Amino acid sequence: MQSSSFEKALEVELENFYNIDKYPSEYTAFNVLGMEIQIMDEKLSEILKVLPDKKRNIILLSYFMDMSDLEIGKLMNLVRSTIYRHKTSILKEIKKLYKEEAEYEEE
Repeated sequence: MQSSSFEKALEVELENFYNIDKYPSEYTAFNVLGMEIQIMDEKLSEILKVLPDKKRNIILLSYFMDMSDLEIGKLMNLVRSTIYRHKTSILKEIKKLYKEEAEYEEE
């Protein structure tokens, strides 16, 4: 049985009436230039913790605050191309750390 457009509209409306609570034990909070960014994924949180602050901040601002390289550069007093290069190398480093952790878990 197909749902009516009324039922779909009602479902969308009802979504506005609830909120899912997040408790500090369920996420890791990172302070990035005065902004709190909450990471729910435990593996990613652990990897981000081992990165130097500058690298971690670039990744968090880019992927969790949806900021452009230019915006991040302005906040961190770096040129856009430097942010891009850092981001590229950091992503490779994160990928390597994920791979190492996966290999460790297999042993």
